[in-house]
Amino acid sequence: MRDDLRLGLQEALVNAVSHGNSLDPGKTVCVQFSATRNTLLWVISDQGFMDVSQFKINNIDCNDFPPQDSENGRGLCILAKVFDKVCWDCNTGQLTLYKKISKPSANFRTSRFFLSGLDHVLDMAVAR
Repeated sequence: MRDDLRLGLQEALVNAVSHGNSLDPGKTVCVQFSATRNTLLWVISDQGFMDVSQFKINNIDCNDFPPQDSENGRGLCILAKVFDKVCWDCNTGQLTLYKKISKPSANFRTSRFFLSGLDHVLDMAVAR
């Protein structure tokens, strides 16, 4: 599960940096993480003003996975495959990712940190 989560989170962060922040190194991405006994939750916010009304992110249908040479469209399908629930709030510009876990955790942890100037995230975004 760890590799799948890493892939999904990487995709979400690359999207925030490239699509949301337009690769502007002066803008930040905020990631909030919470864990309960059986749920992991991430809320990812960027400083972009992208109009995502054309995306149906809350009802992602990946039956028609975009072709391998397609430049866009696979990221949302990756998120839908990795996470149990993917929600986009057009009003706040926040992406919320939920993952149920079968092995309950005794710890509850909430953290908030900002990503800015992360060369590897920018490199991943530019490489696309």
